[in-house]
Amino acid sequence: MMGLTSRQRDMLAVIRAAIEERGVAPSYDDLGARLGMCKSSVHRLVHGLVDRGAIRLLRNRARAIALVEERFQAPVEAGLTFLAASTGRSREQLVEQAVAEFLARQVRS
Repeated sequence: MMGLTSRQRDMLAVIRAAIEERGVAPSYDDLGARLGMCKSSVHRLVHGLVDRGAIRLLRNRARAIALVEERFQAPVEAGLTFLAASTGRSREQLVEQAVAEFLARQVRS
């Protein structure tokens, strides 16, 4: 998982605690009330956590936030770190290249 901002770490902790305590993810309203944010700020932070691979959103479900298990994150992080060191490119550049190559393959298929 790419580095998180302090607000993203706070939100991830609240999401993790809610899932552990109640067995379901919190709603955007719950997150906003707990963190003192408006719904649009919650939305922005949630999607930032998705972009960084900390959570994923489940389609067509209420309370549709799911945690990404760390055992799935570690190999990706290790691979990105290795590639960045060996190629001299940033992790963000490597991810952008991988996404561009994937999309190009999809278009050709």
